[in-house]
Amino acid sequence: MSGPLYERDNRKKVWRERLFVLEEDNIMGAATHGSTDKHNMVVVASLRNHNIYTAFGDDKTNRGPTPHCILLKPHNSTARREIVALCAPNVDTMTQWLAASTLVKFGPRLKEDYSTMRQKFAAFIKAQESSSLHY
Repeated sequence: MSGPLYERDNRKKVWRERLFVLEEDNIMGAATHGSTDKHNMVVVASLRNHNIYTAFGDDKTNRGPTPHCILLKPHNSTARREIVALCAPNVDTMTQWLAASTLVKFGPRLKEDYSTMRQKFAAFIKAQESSSLHY
């Protein structure tokens, strides 16, 4: 997944538009403002080390350019300056980024849980069928 998002610069307290790419479990941003070269990217946040939050309409707190914000907060940090704040231009783009990020972050666990549930369900059905044959 890739596309332009607004990022809050925590030092200057301003928002700027950059190209972002979701690659493996990293959200990467263009190293230079205005760059669209996907090979010139830096890691902005590792989803392995960050929790994902939304800030729908939270423009009073973040003063974002749009009300469609995604916050990436490090697991073991309470410092506001370490939160990565991104704003999408519209709600559809925010939903796409959230869905893709959630699948990247939790996909392997979701697949494992689904497989385990299917195995348990199959064993349950087999047990029900074998117990109904005895009557």
